[in-house]
Amino acid sequence: APEIAAFIADRLEQGDNQADISRKLGKPRDWVSRYASVQNMPEFLRSKLAGSSIRAVYELYQAWREQPNAVETLCAAQESFTDAHARRLAREVRTKIRGSPADGEGTGGAQPPRSPVATQVALRTIERDRVTAIAEKLPNSAVDRNKRMSTSLTIRVRHQDRNGCLLIGRPASQGSRHAVLLVDGAEEAEEVLASTITIEEILSA
Repeated sequence: APEIAAFIADRLEQGDNQADISRKLGKPRDWVSRYASVQNMPEFLRSKLAGSSIRAVYELYQAWREQPNAVETLCAAQESFTDAHARRLAREVRTKIRGSPADGEGTGGAQPPRSPVATQVALRTIERDRVTAIAEKLPNSAVDRNKRMSTSLTIRVRHQDRNGCLLIGRPASQGSRHAVLLVDGAEEAEEVLASTITIEEILSA
């Protein structure tokens, strides 16, 4: 993983963009984005690539951008992370930052664990904001429809080895056998065969 990251960083310095690298290597755009982000990671996260996958380290990096101290503390206590463990820790960090913005400051004590209901409410808010932000790039009529639907329903899915959200208010240009998927960490949605998607979680507002 460190060698791949160094190679991609070198190609970016030589003038290639991520789309060029993705096309030349025959890899998905989000795969390139994860490795490209390594050069922006703090050293303690880069060191985790020796025992963890790029996906796991990227999950922690995304959380570190919001809560650097919390993620650094987690990484100091553990040498390596599985994809599922890193994803769960990143989700907990993001939930905490949105769920308790001011409480606990200066208390000096540990915060009580969040209830499953509170965690789900915070998660719905995060995913709804992400889906709505992507939807705003669509034509106005589609934006209005997508906003109405995304405020009431968020569908978490898995496609191959990636997790993400369905953009349920946006029809696929390739027909009814395809779906529009926003992969976690990606900035642009993509169309995939509906038969290759597994629904993992349905969150309603």
